[in-house]
Amino acid sequence: MCAVLSSKAKRLKKNRKGIWNPPKGKPITVLGIEWNGLLIAGMQGVAQVAAMDYWSRKGEHATTQREVEKRLLRKASHHLGKDVVHIFDRGYAGAPWLEVLNMQKVPFVIRWKGNYSGIDETGEDKAIWKIARGKRSWGQREIEMVQGKKTVKKAW
Repeated sequence: MCAVLSSKAKRLKKNRKGIWNPPKGKPITVLGIEWNGLLIAGMQGVAQVAAMDYWSRKGEHATTQREVEKRLLRKASHHLGKDVVHIFDRGYAGAPWLEVLNMQKVPFVIRWKGNYSGIDETGEDKAIWKIARGKRSWGQREIEMVQGKKTVKKAW
């Protein structure tokens, strides 16, 4: 549904009898509709699609992926409340997305790459793990593990 390479254009541009090394040019893409989804998962049961938003980069309703993601975050935090912890993958680890999360005031967890750096309270640029090292946790909670049938204490 998103932008894809045109197979018809590829077929029409292929080498023909009597023509050697024709100019290749840029690949021809066909624009489509892109989509973002929001999954909700709990300690039990399977993950389910909670919301889905279709969007386009072109036309009168053009928007960006970040705007769609912000809209989905607002919708999720409004419907689910503050008790839900939002979990993000590495693609969301950066200053623009952290600003959005702090403005929304939602609890979140982001998976970071080990070589990312941040600015500590003294204004010094350090690796993220070095900033967190030696700090006391802000709280803790017991989580019951479904697979192992045991309780684990998790601190944050």
